[in-house]
Amino acid sequence: MASNVFLIASVVFLAVALGSAAGSVLEHGLAGLRRLGKGTWAAFGAYALAFTGFLATQGL
Repeated sequence: MASNVFLIASVVFLAVALGSAAGSVLEHGLAGLRRLGKGTWAAFGAYALAFTGFLATQGL
Protein backbone atom coordinates (compact mmCIF):
# COMPACT_ATOMS: atom_id res chain seq x y z
CA MET A 1 0.00 0.00 0.00
CA ALA A 2 2.71 2.48 0.97
CA SER A 3 4.70 1.63 -2.14
CA ASN A 4 1.72 2.57 -4.30
CA VAL A 5 1.41 5.94 -2.57
CA PHE A 6 5.12 6.63 -3.03
CA LEU A 7 4.93 5.62 -6.69
CA ILE A 8 1.94 7.85 -7.42
CA ALA A 9 3.50 10.76 -5.54
CA SER A 10 6.78 10.39 -7.42
CA VAL A 11 5.00 10.38 -10.78
CA VAL A 12 3.01 13.50 -9.83
CA PHE A 13 6.12 15.36 -8.64
CA LEU A 14 8.02 14.35 -11.77
CA ALA A 15 5.17 15.58 -13.97
CA VAL A 16 5.13 18.94 -12.18
CA ALA A 17 8.90 19.32 -12.42
CA LEU A 18 9.11 18.33 -16.08
CA GLY A 19 6.12 20.49 -16.99
CA SER A 20 7.70 23.51 -15.37
CA ALA A 21 11.09 22.83 -16.94
CA ALA A 22 9.54 22.29 -20.38
CA GLY A 23 7.64 25.56 -20.09
CA SER A 24 10.84 27.39 -19.22
CA VAL A 25 12.70 25.85 -22.16
CA LEU A 26 9.86 26.61 -24.58
CA GLU A 27 9.77 30.20 -23.40
CA HIS A 28 13.51 30.93 -23.23
CA GLY A 29 15.15 28.21 -25.32
CA LEU A 30 17.98 26.17 -23.85
CA ALA A 31 18.98 29.17 -21.75
CA GLY A 32 15.77 28.50 -19.85
CA LEU A 33 17.42 25.53 -18.18
CA ARG A 34 19.59 27.98 -16.28
CA ARG A 35 16.50 29.91 -15.20
CA LEU A 36 14.67 27.09 -13.46
CA GLY A 37 13.04 28.39 -10.32
CA LYS A 38 13.16 27.09 -6.80
CA GLY A 39 9.75 25.47 -7.24
CA THR A 40 11.02 23.33 -10.09
CA TRP A 41 14.05 22.21 -8.11
CA ALA A 42 11.82 21.52 -5.09
CA ALA A 43 9.60 19.34 -7.28
CA PHE A 44 12.64 17.43 -8.56
CA GLY A 45 13.80 16.95 -4.96
CA ALA A 46 10.37 15.77 -3.85
CA TYR A 47 10.34 13.36 -6.79
CA ALA A 48 13.71 11.96 -5.73
CA LEU A 49 12.55 11.47 -2.15
CA ALA A 50 9.25 9.87 -3.17
CA PHE A 51 10.96 7.52 -5.62
CA THR A 52 13.52 6.58 -2.97
CA GLY A 53 10.64 5.80 -0.62
CA PHE A 54 9.06 3.67 -3.32
CA LEU A 55 12.27 1.71 -3.83
CA ALA A 56 12.72 1.29 -0.06
CA THR A 57 9.26 -0.22 0.31
CA GLN A 58 9.78 -2.76 -2.46
CA GLY A 59 11.61 -5.21 -0.23
CA LEU A 60 14.49 -6.55 -2.24
